[in-house]
Amino acid sequence: MIPAQRSAPYAHDAVRPPAGRSPDDDRRHRRPPAPPAKATTRPEPTMTTADKVDDSTTATAHLRELGDLLLARGLHVRVGPTPSGLPQLIVISTMVPTLSEVIFAAPRKDRWWFWWSWAERIAPVDDLSTTVTRICQALTPASRPGG
Repeated sequence: MIPAQRSAPYAHDAVRPPAGRSPDDDRRHRRPPAPPAKATTRPEPTMTTADKVDDSTTATAHLRELGDLLLARGLHVRVGPTPSGLPQLIVISTMVPTLSEVIFAAPRKDRWWFWWSWAERIAPVDDLSTTVTRICQALTPASRPGG
C-alpha cells in the first residue's frame, strides 16, 4: 500500500527544504538582486516642432537626391509622406513591378543614414553609390538555375 502524500497544513511546511538540505542550499540557487537603475545625469533632449520640420526637410532632400540616381538606373521612384508624415522614397522595379522597397532617411548618432523599411541601415547618405547598388540588388529578381 502506498502511503498518502501529506498536504502541508501550514504555509511554512510547504517551503521547508527537503531532508538532507540546509536552508543555505536554497540561498545559493536564488537569483541575485537586480542592479539599481542607472541614474541619468541629464534629461533626454526633446524634439521641438521646428526640429521635426528641419529633419523632415533634410530627409526629403536626401531622398530626392537618391531618387534621381535610381531613376537614372531605370527604376520608378516616388518621394512622399507616410501616413504619419515621415518622408519616404518608394522604389519600384521596372522589370518586375511586384518588387518594391520603401526607403527612409534619418539621423543616427549625429550622422544621416538611408534605412530599409524594416529599420536596417543601408548606408550613410554621403555614400550614394553603395546605397544605389544595394537597392538595385534588392530589386533585381534572382535568376533561376538552368533557365
